[in-house]
Amino acid sequence: MNFREIQQLQNRIDKIQKIKKPPRLRCIVVNPGEEIPDDLYVKSTNSDGEVEMIQDPFALLIQVEPKQDPPSLN
Repeated sequence: MNFREIQQLQNRIDKIQKIKKPPRLRCIVVNPGEEIPDDLYVKSTNSDGEVEMIQDPFALLIQVEPKQDPPSLN
C-alpha cells in the first residue's frame, strides 16, 4: 500500500465513524469575566501532518458582552 491508498482508507473510515457515532454538538455560553473552557479546543492534523489545536468544529461558542449604560439625554 502506498500513502495515497492509506489516506483514502482513512477518509472512508472517518466517513463511516461520523455515521455510526456522530459527534457531540455543544453550545458553550461564556459570561463577561469568565474564561473560555480548555475543552473548546481539540487536536487536529493539518495537511502537512502536523498536530495542532483548533476550535472544536461541533461546538458553538457564545460570548456575552457586558451591558453598557444607555447614553444620557441631557
